[in-house]
Formats: sequence, C-alpha cells, structure tokens
Amino acid sequence: MYKLKTVERKVVLFLEDKEELRDSDNKLVASIWWSHIKETRNPSKMSALDLLIALGNNELPSWETLTRCRRKVQEKRTDLRGKKYDARQRHQKEVIKDLREYNMKN
Repeated sequence: MYKLKTVERKVVLFLEDKEELRDSDNKLVASIWWSHIKETRNPSKMSALDLLIALGNNELPSWETLTRCRRKVQEKRTDLRGKKYDARQRHQKEVIKDLREYNMKN
C-alpha cells in the first residue's frame, strides 16, 4: 500500500518534469508505473501477466490514487495544469447546467 503523501510527491515530480503528462492520466500513470517497475524489477523480463499480478497485489499505486492526486495537485498548483485544464473546467460548467435543466424537466 502506498502512502498518499509519497504518491503525491511522485505525481508532482512527474508533472514538473514532463508537461505532456499534465493532460493525460494514462500517460501519467504509465510513466509512474514504468518508473516503479524499473526501480524494483527488470522490465524486459516482465510479462503483461506479471504487471497485472503486481497491480493486483498492490505493488503499484492504483490508477485511481494517481489520478486523484493529479487532480488535487493541479487544483492547488496552477503552474502544473495542462493546456486542456481550462477547457475541461468550462465543459464541466456546461454539463452541470445541462443536468440542472434536465432535472427541472423530470
């Protein structure tokens, strides 16, 4: 199991280091998992099954934990927000408005 502060520090380091990870949860998660695997195993000898077993045994931080940390970090640190952040926020407001209108009709 991973401590949240440790995961958050790692997320911050990756977001600071690679701008392309700021807009892609999949790239962020893959990069962090790859880093962890390189630290603990020989990746060239690891199969997809080994990866799934490691994930199932909590040897890797979960996708949910990493993405939750990314959202929290980007909420606090505007400098680590991706190029798509503002567009996502505008879209979120539109969705909320649509849901409210839908609920009023039903």
